[in-house]
Amino acid sequence: MRLKRILLLAGLAMLIACAATKQNMVPVVQLGHSAAAVSVAFSPDGRFVLSGSDDRTMKLWEVATGREIRTFRGIESNVTSVAYSLNGRVALSGHMNGALAFWDLSTGKMLRLVEKAHRTSWVQAVAFRQGDAQVISVGNNRRVKVWDAYSGRVVRSFKGTWAWMEHWANTSVAFSKDGRLVLLDSMDTQIWDVETGKNIMKLPGRSTVLVKDVADAAFSPDSSFFVIGGWGLEFWEIATGQQTKTFQGLTWNIQALDYAPDGKTLVTAGKEGTLTL
Repeated sequence: MRLKRILLLAGLAMLIACAATKQNMVPVVQLGHSAAAVSVAFSPDGRFVLSGSDDRTMKLWEVATGREIRTFRGIESNVTSVAYSLNGRVALSGHMNGALAFWDLSTGKMLRLVEKAHRTSWVQAVAFRQGDAQVISVGNNRRVKVWDAYSGRVVRSFKGTWAWMEHWANTSVAFSKDGRLVLLDSMDTQIWDVETGKNIMKLPGRSTVLVKDVADAAFSPDSSFFVIGGWGLEFWEIATGQQTKTFQGLTWNIQALDYAPDGKTLVTAGKEGTLTL
């Protein structure tokens, strides 16, 4: 893949783009979050990015300009995960206190709050699925829950298992764009079918510095690949279980990442001010 480098330095939020030609990074500096950005998500049309932070806010950014458009506040708990609805009108946030919150992206107002959605854990990942009729959430205790978006009722629940690591939480979680698959990563990588709750893929455990400290993962828009990020990036093909590409040598840890709808662009967030692909 030939690279185009676009960097948004939004405090602790960063945009990294991979497109047709290789260019130098161009920083666009804004105030951004006052603490680490730990989750990011592209809008369905790729024009905007949501970022969630330990400063207990969620922010909306315009990709083309790097402009901060809106800040979402109202929950006194760290934002641990964010997601865009498929129609691009609603945002979903997960929180350290186990809550889920739905937000109107046009006004910044909270539409619904599900307190203690995960009663004994914090919310590690969230996503919309089935035409926004359902949402999925994963707690750091490996519990996956599928919710009816209208009633707030849990319609399915299962738990990812690592028998030899029973007391370890997931390091990273990712959903396919259609909400059919969920990736759970700790010291190994597993992909589960959300409908059946069955494990359909398992990759071997970690052996390198690059992947020992995995912080986040994301599926490609067509669900044929996934990428994991930590002290670098690894790209894997789901059909074959083979690694196809790596980016190594980073001196900082990637905290969150997401694919743009075009499948060529990644947005990342972290604790440092620069990132190079």
